[in-house]
Amino acid sequence: MRRKKSVRGHYRPTTGRFLVAYQATRAGKAGLKLAISLAAGRDIGLEIVSVEPRDDSYSGVWVGDSGYDVVITNQLQKWLRQALDEVPLDIPARARIVTGENEADAISRAAEQLSCDAIIIGSRAHRVLNRVTMGATVDALLHSATRPVAIAPPGYHYTGEVTRITAMFGPRHGCNDVVALCMDRAQRRGIPARLVSLMVKEDKRLLKRLRKSPPKNTVAALSAYTEEFLAELATEAIEEGDVAVATAAGASVAEAVKELTFVPGEMVIIGSSRLAVHGRIFLGTTGAQLLHCIPVPLMIVPAGYMTGKEATGGEG
Repeated sequence: MRRKKSVRGHYRPTTGRFLVAYQATRAGKAGLKLAISLAAGRDIGLEIVSVEPRDDSYSGVWVGDSGYDVVITNQLQKWLRQALDEVPLDIPARARIVTGENEADAISRAAEQLSCDAIIIGSRAHRVLNRVTMGATVDALLHSATRPVAIAPPGYHYTGEVTRITAMFGPRHGCNDVVALCMDRAQRRGIPARLVSLMVKEDKRLLKRLRKSPPKNTVAALSAYTEEFLAELATEAIEEGDVAVATAAGASVAEAVKELTFVPGEMVIIGSSRLAVHGRIFLGTTGAQLLHCIPVPLMIVPAGYMTGKEATGGEG
């Protein structure tokens, strides 16, 4: 029997730790639920982090007001204890308060210092527009973080094990991070992987042709836009039925996504924009649109992330 190729050993290893950026809000609780799901059934630990604002000469609080600091610290400690109580006993979890003038910077710095594989955070729904909205902290992370950022949709409550990982990529070079991360994490978890080629075209006749042969289109895109080793590995997995493929084609991103079905417990992975600095996330226009129309958690990967070698080993 021929031994199957593996993504492991060729790309960035894992540490088996996730950072949860926590606030005692609906969004914060949704992010915690997602973190529990990602850790369920795995040897993964959670680092639950809340940020305490650091006073400076520009803040609205007198720097010497230690009483105010005590109140804030006590409240954060209470919320973190409540968060820990929500984590199942079989999932290792720690909670801590970090300080910083900028919340996003403090979260990113903590993720680096704790060698976390990803930052988990929640989102909220706009009451009027009925769409996902990002606060200033999430928006900053999606344009600067050095770790993948996984975003829970508003009201997310699934805490079972991850059931499928989908990679979505467009017709451009630089898909290695998305495809490699998807296949590696699915292999580690022993769950299905799906590779989706996203095609946004206005030509109706072209769209009709694209929708007729999704496997062929996706395999062609892999060969054209990923490195040779990864393209061969993915193609082999597709031929053996280990990885599913699909094409999401439409005149807009929202229309293309309607071509797809999603299952409870699924995670979708997308890449950063062409404008991203190597090693950092920069959410582009297409990614922002996907964030608003995909009903399951979405993970955004920093540019060049999977080619890094920083980690000590663990489960992802």
